[in-house]
Amino acid sequence: MRYECLTVETKDHVRTIRLNREEKRNALSMKMRDEIEACFCDADQDRHVAVVVLTGDERVFSAGFDLQEVVQTQFRTFRHRAEEFAQAVFGFSKPVITAVSGPALAGGFDLALAGDFIIASETAVFGHPEVDFGAPPAVAVLWTRVGLAKAKELAMLGSRLTAEEALRIGLVSRVVPVERLLLESLELARKLAAKPPAALRATKVAFRRIAALDLFAAMQLEAQLGEQALSDPDNLARAAAHFARVKDKP
Repeated sequence: MRYECLTVETKDHVRTIRLNREEKRNALSMKMRDEIEACFCDADQDRHVAVVVLTGDERVFSAGFDLQEVVQTQFRTFRHRAEEFAQAVFGFSKPVITAVSGPALAGGFDLALAGDFIIASETAVFGHPEVDFGAPPAVAVLWTRVGLAKAKELAMLGSRLTAEEALRIGLVSRVVPVERLLLESLELARKLAAKPPAALRATKVAFRRIAALDLFAAMQLEAQLGEQALSDPDNLARAAAHFARVKDKP
């Protein structure tokens, strides 16, 4: 597929997706969201892709949805397409790393939260300014990452987080210099790509669903996911090889 709003590269089982509307601060137009959705759907089906790295440019990750489109589009249509986009990105079965430099605001913040790991440059800023212009921000994912108290502060006050604040509260995995952002994100991606894919998929499902379950339902889900992962012949072979390596070690 040819992309107009993205640049896409796949190398060493890692697909790197770069938002490419720099002149619009990487605002998430419908066309850009459609391209992201298509790229994620393709990566989900491509056995040569193990991990996705999603990034913007050095100055801005994304300023959010394209507000000009929002106000000019019938909301029912806008909502339907936004839901499809969220399903493709947040329902993605493989690990995602979001590499964030500069502002990640509103829908751009939501997109950053699609990362199982968020790597931030020292210039990264996260925030939900939607409340200031009358729109309720998305909080379904946010509260599971930062807790209810901080999520309410961000969503209802429009507060912003610097990279160091985001690191302190556990929102991001690490903070790095701008020039090392993509290098460190790709290094992490290659480490993940070397792991058994079925185990990573099961772990991602567990993290996605457990927050909504009580303790015993969560434990039941974990057992079910473990059974599914270990029914994979490749995983059984890995488990046998691992046991052979460690069985005689103290």
